[in-house]
Amino acid sequence: LIHQSNQRPYHFIHAFTRFLSDRLGVFIEPTAFKGDIHLSDLEKSRVSQVQEITGEEVPFWIIVAGGKTDFTIKWRDQARYQQVVDHFRDKIQFVQVGEQGHHHPALRGVIDLRGKTDTRQFVRLMYHARGVLCPVTFAMHLAAAVEVKGGQTKNRPCVVVAGGREPMQWEAYPHHQYIHTNGALACCDHGGCWKSRTVPLHDGDEKDQNCCVDVVGSLPRCMDMITAEEVIRRIGLYFQGGVCRYLDRGKGNRPGQNGHTNGEELKLVKQASSPPERASARMQGTQESESITAETALKRMDNFIEQIRPYPAAMPDESP
Repeated sequence: LIHQSNQRPYHFIHAFTRFLSDRLGVFIEPTAFKGDIHLSDLEKSRVSQVQEITGEEVPFWIIVAGGKTDFTIKWRDQARYQQVVDHFRDKIQFVQVGEQGHHHPALRGVIDLRGKTDTRQFVRLMYHARGVLCPVTFAMHLAAAVEVKGGQTKNRPCVVVAGGREPMQWEAYPHHQYIHTNGALACCDHGGCWKSRTVPLHDGDEKDQNCCVDVVGSLPRCMDMITAEEVIRRIGLYFQGGVCRYLDRGKGNRPGQNGHTNGEELKLVKQASSPPERASARMQGTQESESITAETALKRMDNFIEQIRPYPAAMPDESP
């Protein structure tokens, strides 16, 4: 179906279920406009990775600000993602994720979980997330497929910076803000262009032969047309409509206070989030060392093991 996606009225979920049907020899058809990923009761009972860092149940949005090197055409100007983060400073807590080895330059003012989640951990992180900002990638499909914790909303807010590579009807979910340029440019006036890279990387990959035909600076024109202001506006729609609520800097994150946390406390947590500083905090007998629970014990143990110094290259000679 993907080869007919520019012409036929099908979504990715139809192709995936058809693939499963063919491989399993069993008729399968979609029953909901999303994937179907479940968490165990144990996974749901655990606090989020963000709470393990902050010590509080902080409402957060996941942000993916990069991508794989094989499909660089999906990348967006890092400065524009930073503009979005800066605009919502003290209003939205962003948590940056991305697979280790892929292109995910660091953002300022976020909680950094790049390279720190495997697939299952990322699913659990998504369960706790209030919203998502990303390109067309795994995260947008998880945003739709993973249930929203505690039924806070029926669907998880998600803003997707798509451009013109894929046809909108193939990728978009009904409750997402899917920002595309299909029909606005000659190269994607009849669906998506399905190009792989913005410019050649000269790495021997055949995708170098399938590059963008309309580049502006370092971006495909379809991505250049999507401004930081437009992304900010789309995120803001969820808050204007009442589906989401901004952080309240004047309140701590305690039961009965709408899940908000103090912005100044978050800044202090992020400044002290590196392993050496956490180790120092433990030695000083701070709250982190005193708040070990059944849910956080494994994480605390991992952090402690990280601080154990390796044996020297050569052990001292103890012979007489």
